[in-house]
Amino acid sequence: KTKNFPDGVFLCPCHLSIYDEAGKVIDGPAPRPLDVLPLQVDAGGELKIIDVEYKAGVNNQIRLL
Repeated sequence: KTKNFPDGVFLCPCHLSIYDEAGKVIDGPAPRPLDVLPLQVDAGGELKIIDVEYKAGVNNQIRLL
């Protein structure tokens, strides 16, 4: 298990939803799974997370511009 998932779950400190290791909601008020962010490997071989914002509190993942 990782530091973030010592018991196989992640507890959100903001709204107390519980997620499994895949980001699926196990319990709590969260309306959808954790958002998956796009990744990119740069020319130097480093993994980069692409900064994307999604609308909060809705069932579908809606990207904000």
